[in-house]
Amino acid sequence: MPPLAALFALLLMMLSTAASAASDPDAIRARGTLVVSVKNLGDADASRHRDPAHFHKRALEVGIARAIAARLVGSPDKLELRMLRKPQRLPALRAGEVDLAISMLRVTPESQALVDFSTPYYQGGLAVLQKRGGPVHGLADLRGRRFAVLDRNEGDTDRTTQRLGAALGAPLEAEPVDNFRAGIEAIESGLVAGLVSESANIDVFLARHGDGYERSVPLTNERYAVAVAKGNAALLALVNEVLAEMRDSGELARLEQAAELPAGGVAGGAP
Repeated sequence: MPPLAALFALLLMMLSTAASAASDPDAIRARGTLVVSVKNLGDADASRHRDPAHFHKRALEVGIARAIAARLVGSPDKLELRMLRKPQRLPALRAGEVDLAISMLRVTPESQALVDFSTPYYQGGLAVLQKRGGPVHGLADLRGRRFAVLDRNEGDTDRTTQRLGAALGAPLEAEPVDNFRAGIEAIESGLVAGLVSESANIDVFLARHGDGYERSVPLTNERYAVAVAKGNAALLALVNEVLAEMRDSGELARLEQAAELPAGGVAGGAP
């Protein structure tokens, strides 16, 4: 390995070790507060939000964070929520600025190279919002058609098309849109055959504005988990214990129901 690359690798390892030490369970107990990166509060008018399930996901994940805080520092209220933008969450975790990141983070080979993940707490995948009786019944039906794709953060359209393109084995023709309203307009105009989004987002949208529309079957199968700094085995084990107890007691399912989030809980297992 070239000297500069070796120095960079050593620096990353040192930063990761420092982050793990700052978020070790004993260090968190001594501090008296669990610091967690979560979704922001969002637009007060839910109908204007780019993600129809934003508040539902946030409610579930804050509930999980409170349960972990109760176990770790003795009270669900001893919790500091850091509302960071999506691209900032994993870097903040790796830098030791937060102890955990709980924000519908997908478990992928790329993300697993950066952080460690708990057992999954939610399962979902990409799907298509389309007119009732629409053409998409499976992955193969994406070929030769153009679809609206939400472009909430820089690079979102590329990431979504790459996810579906990898599953399809061919490029996805995408039309970036700002929100579900713009996606519906594109569908109604005939510009696109449907809107690609997370199945939970579509289900929440349909519950309020579903006349004449439907969701396709999920086109990908993805799991979401709590992110922990690399090497922090003690904190990861504690998070997994809390999640297992929440699944076994039914608390995780109750949180989903209270948040009006479509059922997506998983039985556990490796991320």
